[in-house]
Amino acid sequence: MREKLTVSTQNGKRQTTARKSGTRHNKYVPYLFLAPFLILFLAFFLFPSIYSLILSFFQYRGYGNARFVGLANYKAIFLFPYFYQTLRNVLFYYIVHTLPLLSISFMLAYLIHSRLARFRGLFKSLIFLPQIMPIVCAALIFRVLFATHSGVVNNLLGTSIGFLDPGYPIWMKMAVIFLITWRAMGWYMVVFLSGLTGLDESILESAVIDGVGPWQKIRYVVLPLMRPILLLSLLIETIGTFKLSVEPNILLGTGAGPSIPAQGAPVINVVLNYVRGGNFGMASAAGWIITVIILVLTILQIRLGEGKEA
Repeated sequence: MREKLTVSTQNGKRQTTARKSGTRHNKYVPYLFLAPFLILFLAFFLFPSIYSLILSFFQYRGYGNARFVGLANYKAIFLFPYFYQTLRNVLFYYIVHTLPLLSISFMLAYLIHSRLARFRGLFKSLIFLPQIMPIVCAALIFRVLFATHSGVVNNLLGTSIGFLDPGYPIWMKMAVIFLITWRAMGWYMVVFLSGLTGLDESILESAVIDGVGPWQKIRYVVLPLMRPILLLSLLIETIGTFKLSVEPNILLGTGAGPSIPAQGAPVINVVLNYVRGGNFGMASAAGWIITVIILVLTILQIRLGEGKEA
């Protein structure tokens, strides 16, 4: 539909123009394009999140009537020694592997980005290959590599280190750290490589002209420019570590069902164990406790990052 408008010009003549009558409805067009995302977001994230929060105050087995228990689920989890054991395990994984992972990934990205690197496409593909490998396959390969007596690593070193032995909890956790570091290295290499590609080359060239050495250029020029990407990578790795599940469960599993030694179990196993036991209220409470821990760590890291930037 169009409506005609008649306007007067400066020379006294009258001119007829046309205007769409439906232009005021154009403001709703962006929401039409956003509708698929909004529907999926509401159906698979917002509604389940609110429902799980409400469910955390109830005792519910997935069928029958739900019984309101208030904060009893949260109190039971905070009094559960297994929860603190798994939380310590995840904190160990996070503290020990995060800095080496991001450092090695950044150095690989920097070397590939440098003009001295040859066969860059080949190296990028080889380094990124573990990321596209199925997690279960990678965990089974590392299970063969780190077996106590017949493992490849022990045979090469002539040792019998109990990497997968519950009697050696540190070595158990180190085997998991080797696995998650090996898998994630390619991903962060690509992330850092994209950040390095976006840097202003004139700034780097000016630093070289001013006599800045290679390490000084990395420390005082490249790293400050890469701070937002480094902070984002740190946040992603924090969330990923607390959601860690498949790698330790497959690598350290005893083969007797879902059992895994408590010395290496991730904190997400608390949620999984309650789900297997049919206690969905406790599982929801444990999930929200983990969510709050991740949120607190994320806020602290953002504040520290902003403080350093200031």
